[in-house]
Order: sequence, then C-alpha cells, then structure tokens
Amino acid sequence: MLSKEQGCALGPLQRRREDLVLGAALFPVGDLVVTGLILDSEFRPDPPVMQQANLVHLISALLGITVAFFHIYLARSAARRVSGDATGYVDEAVAKSIHSHWYADVKAGRSPQAFADDVPAETRSKVLEAIRESK
Repeated sequence: MLSKEQGCALGPLQRRREDLVLGAALFPVGDLVVTGLILDSEFRPDPPVMQQANLVHLISALLGITVAFFHIYLARSAARRVSGDATGYVDEAVAKSIHSHWYADVKAGRSPQAFADDVPAETRSKVLEAIRESK
C-alpha cells in the first residue's frame, strides 16, 4: 500500500497529456455553443454557411456524447482504483500495473513510500475496516 500523503507529483508529460484530454473534452462544447448561436441567430446566413454550421454542430454533439460515454465507462471500469482514492492506499499489484516507474522507485528505495508488507498491522486493519464500511 502506498500512502496518499506521500504521493508523487505529476511530471510535465503527464500534465501535458491531461491538458490535451481536457482540451479534447472542451472543444466540442465550444463548437456546440458557436454553431448553436449561428443556427439560432436572428440574421439568417447563407444556406451553405447554415449547412456547414449544422454539420459541425452534429459532429460536435456526437463527439461530446462519445466522450461522455467513454468517461462513464472508464469511471466504472476503474473500480479497483476507487478504494485507493478513498483510503489513500493502493495494492502493490495496482501500483505496479498503473505506475510502473513509481513502483520501481519504491522497490529500489529511492521513494519514501512503503508497500503493504511494511505498513504496521494496526494501520492495515484500520484501512481494511474503512474499506469494508464504505461498501
């Protein structure tokens, strides 16, 4: 188990990836607003502009719906990580599969975190009790 208080800061690559995901999620919303204003405006643009705005509006809506469903799917499939978020501890197998570089640093002693075997039995029992109570 790894302690949440001793968490690892995000690296620059991880931050860039999160910024790209956020931008990809917000881009359809901006498109929907702009094309919606064009389609609902009091002045009527030329038919080709209306057709293009309608097409972009449709594609943005479908992309937004797809992103929403994908987000829900990821949230539901990541159930094994939820207990780590709630309690501050994750299983060693989860740490190895999700954060392999961090796992290697902990194993080599370059990081101050501890695995489940190194956590005192009293702390481990409190964590397990909290997990049982949350279910």
